Amino acid sequence: MEIKLDGRSAVITGGSKGLGLAMAKRFAASGASVAMLARDLVTLEAAVAEVRGVANGPALQHVTEFTVR
Repeated sequence: MEIKLDGRSAVITGGSKGLGLAMAKRFAASGASVAMLARDLVTLEAAVAEVRGVANGPALQHVTEFTVR
């Protein structure tokens, strides 16, 4: 089944690995703009590079690091 997400946006927490990364890849490949959040900036930057490799069309990723204090 092919799902088109052109013009849609997705915010994914835990986007640097596992299920979050898999979702970010699928959403970006379907045309969505993806905002990925994770606690480890280095791992997140590598994940964003992976997502950019499969992005279809104008999908953009926004890198955000957050820490709970």
